[in-house]
Amino acid sequence: MRDVYCAFTCPILHLLRCSVMRMRTWGGDSSALGSAYRRTAAECMEILAAAAYRPHIYKAFRLTYNSPPVTDCNLLVHFPHIFDIDGINSWLWRAYTRPAWSPVSHHLEPAAFRAACRALLLAAHRGGAAQPPAGRGRRRMQARGGCAAGLACLPADVLLHIIGMAARPCYVWM
Repeated sequence: MRDVYCAFTCPILHLLRCSVMRMRTWGGDSSALGSAYRRTAAECMEILAAAAYRPHIYKAFRLTYNSPPVTDCNLLVHFPHIFDIDGINSWLWRAYTRPAWSPVSHHLEPAAFRAACRALLLAAHRGGAAQPPAGRGRRRMQARGGCAAGLACLPADVLLHIIGMAARPCYVWM
């Protein structure tokens, strides 16, 4: 099937379509130009979502000049291959929908965010294994329940909540 460029009046659909075409041209995000584009495009999508923009529903849309018009056409539903939301554009669609972070969806986050989470959790784990200081500090720490002030004192659900809040905006991590 021939790849056809369409100019959409909806900024969300236009950004998704342009992203598909540019990422295919640049061969993914391996080049520096591709990663800069990803950051900027994700930031635009998050701004559009925060401004309550929604994908446009076209009243009469023709995919080609000779095809019959599709009424009340949600292009993301009727022609998903044009926008590749499950493939090349999954990161951009996640920036728009802003799903909540969870340990289950952690693998879908940018690599820099995953690395920062690993460092945070390792630091929290190491803090719990550290020996208490000698002298009066040790007695104070034992009186507080055996935990020095820091990440090791936080309950696991609080630490996960902090990670979830740090996950957005996602363009910061790209």
